[in-house]
Amino acid sequence: MIDDVILEKLNDKQREAVFATEGYVRVIAGAGSGKTKLLVSRYAYLVQDYGIDPANILCITFTNKAAGEMKKRIRSLIGDGNDTSLICTYHGFCNRLLRENPEKLFLNKQFQIIDSYQQKAILTDIYQKFELQLDYASFESMLHKLGKFKSNTDYVDRICNPEPCQIIDKITSQDDEILEEFMQRQKATYSLDFHDLIAFAIHVLVHNDDVRKKWQERLNYIMVDEFQDSSSVEMRLIEILSEHYQNLLIVGDPDQNIYEWRGSDVKLLVDFEKSHVPTQTIFLNQNYRSTPEILKCANTLIEKNEIRLKKDLFTRNPNGAEVVHYHSKNDFEEMDHIVELIKGIKQAESYKYSDFAILYRSGFLSRIAEKKLVEKNIPYEILGGVRFYQRMEILDILAYLKLIAFDDDISFKRIINTPRRRFGRSKLSHLESIRDAVRMRKGQDLMLIYYPFLVAGLIQMTFMIQM
Repeated sequence: MIDDVILEKLNDKQREAVFATEGYVRVIAGAGSGKTKLLVSRYAYLVQDYGIDPANILCITFTNKAAGEMKKRIRSLIGDGNDTSLICTYHGFCNRLLRENPEKLFLNKQFQIIDSYQQKAILTDIYQKFELQLDYASFESMLHKLGKFKSNTDYVDRICNPEPCQIIDKITSQDDEILEEFMQRQKATYSLDFHDLIAFAIHVLVHNDDVRKKWQERLNYIMVDEFQDSSSVEMRLIEILSEHYQNLLIVGDPDQNIYEWRGSDVKLLVDFEKSHVPTQTIFLNQNYRSTPEILKCANTLIEKNEIRLKKDLFTRNPNGAEVVHYHSKNDFEEMDHIVELIKGIKQAESYKYSDFAILYRSGFLSRIAEKKLVEKNIPYEILGGVRFYQRMEILDILAYLKLIAFDDDISFKRIINTPRRRFGRSKLSHLESIRDAVRMRKGQDLMLIYYPFLVAGLIQMTFMIQM
């Protein structure tokens, strides 16, 4: 039996969701409302009170980090000896399904999964083949088109066909030619990207009754976290897997949807009860993280969202400082204001610098903050990232500049293959012998050797530094 102490720590709405084990259940969980505690407690309740084997519970989370944290918390409740491998991401589950049944898709059992870095490496070779300029915008545009094409799973039949065949229906532009070449290379090397994992898994389930029946009968209960970030393809996967028992819990918040740019559809959460009848909906709206002042500000903003389910977050936390909004003319004025605020509050309230945090929405925005903090002699630490001036592309462009200014050999070796030039050890050794010969002659400029690499590299670095 689940420990009563665990249930006592849940509020009424959380307990309602824990006990709602059967059928379709939708939990609308506001920020800081304890949704992870709910999922962990419900999982433990199913195992300890219902006697469900953890191997029969699929719990989908959005990131590997979230899956790892959830596994850790669940094991602390049900013990380490249980199989919690089905607490995973969409991609983690699909990878497992495909590795168990590679022959269904004519795949090599050791097929590889390629990430965005490897995708860009493949595109680099294809761009060079077509004699096209390489730049960040082209990569991102092509990856977006690739993802859009793969949102329709019809292509799987062709990419899995052992016979040579065209994968794209109609090739009418150079972009189509690039995409066709990309997928032909995937096919030849048995490599799948993250879009493929889900598309191929759906294809296996749809076209193989034995595989579909095995997984449908195995998964007694399915729980999906961060459902507002799910796409229609991911929804289709979950619907296939839950078709037999129809015990599906989804947890999400329409007001926290930020991934529409990569295919998520918040309407899947908002309109869930229309396609899954009957659906029990439970609202978690008690916030444990913030002060009343912050929630008042947040509620005022998010009520303007058009696609949402109405909820008002509340908290029993004590009052805090008022929320302040400051609109500056530019980035530098904004950071000047923030730095002065930090220094003023630190001095007036006897705080330490470690009591302050500066949040920004993208990694490249740290540059101005770091510049101003250094100017004011304020110590800082970048959490979850790399200091701007320690980023690879910054060090690379500094190496180019050192090469220009000082004929620096170490810098040259750093950038000789940035961007890729297929410049191996033998070529480098030959170039060093030429360098040594040039240095023997007074007045000769080593830039005559380095110049071609500088031009190509600086063009590439210009694009990267703008990311």
